[in-house]
Amino acid sequence: DFFSQRLRELRGDANQTAFAAKLGLKQAVYSHYETNRREPDLNTLCRIANILGVTSDYLLGLSDDKWGCQPATGAGG
Repeated sequence: DFFSQRLRELRGDANQTAFAAKLGLKQAVYSHYETNRREPDLNTLCRIANILGVTSDYLLGLSDDKWGCQPATGAGG
């Protein structure tokens, strides 16, 4: 599941308790998200994305662009 993988990636070396606190979550709830036993509701997903500075599309695996600012492609000079 992309969401749990992306959370683990974004957590890096931080422990779950500290990272959960940063997100305003209880450690047990965060652990369920990271182990794919639970999914956040829409409001929680948006809050997590906002706090981490990434898009919800990135968290859900719909985009590999973390910040939603991928440069436009096409002909140009």
